[in-house]
Amino acid sequence: MNNIQINHSDLNISVKDIITAHKSSRAKNHLIKKSDRKSFGFILTLSGSAIYDYGHKKITVSKNTVLFVRKGESYTVNIPTDEGWEHIIVAFDLWDDREIKNFPFETVNKISHQKKLEDIFIEICENYTRGSSVSKIRAKSLVYEIFAVLLENIESEMFENSKYSGIYAAARYIESNYKEKISVKRLSEISGYSISHFPRLFKNLYGASPNEYIINTRIIRAKNMLRAGTFTLSEIAEECGFSNVYYFSRIFKKYVGITPKSY
Repeated sequence: MNNIQINHSDLNISVKDIITAHKSSRAKNHLIKKSDRKSFGFILTLSGSAIYDYGHKKITVSKNTVLFVRKGESYTVNIPTDEGWEHIIVAFDLWDDREIKNFPFETVNKISHQKKLEDIFIEICENYTRGSSVSKIRAKSLVYEIFAVLLENIESEMFENSKYSGIYAAARYIESNYKEKISVKRLSEISGYSISHFPRLFKNLYGASPNEYIINTRIIRAKNMLRAGTFTLSEIAEECGFSNVYYFSRIFKKYVGITPKSY
């Protein structure tokens, strides 16, 4: 793992609509054919297994996995075991399909929190079935939660038993404490590396120095608050960890190219 430069701060996804959300049970040898899917989808296996045949590859899904199917894909599904296949599917559309390309999802994503995802999928189904405007909004918000859980799972699995696990922990600390004064010394202690080695490893992983990462995190938060249009510059500066509004304005212009007032 060298110069992988992980940074999900610019990831964004906009769910337009949930096409369907339902629980299904299929018996052994049941065959499903899909041609040119019209939507994206997450499929959580509750029990049993299924084999997805994409023509050039076959993929087996089972418990503790989430299958991600993309719009436009064609495949057949066969259930090979006596146990059958019980699963929940959540199909959705995006406002901009190009956004999905930035997410590092595999076709089959191993998960470490089956119960947590089961609860999310079931709640989506319940809200989708109710059909009210409020329920639809709740269901869409839970699709975002699936995205978040999968991203967390991918990152934790990537860094488990890695020399970068401490660096990852330091970055998470920044994202949770960006309002506070954060020293490189404190971050190096969290990472378990010396203060002489920590900055180099951090930049290898995130493509930015620890201080740059802190500022970028604060700037992203400031942009969100500016878009809301309900906060003064002084409130934003304080909330985002800048010592005063003048320093905030200077740093914002340096990194964004325009002043906060012009943003």
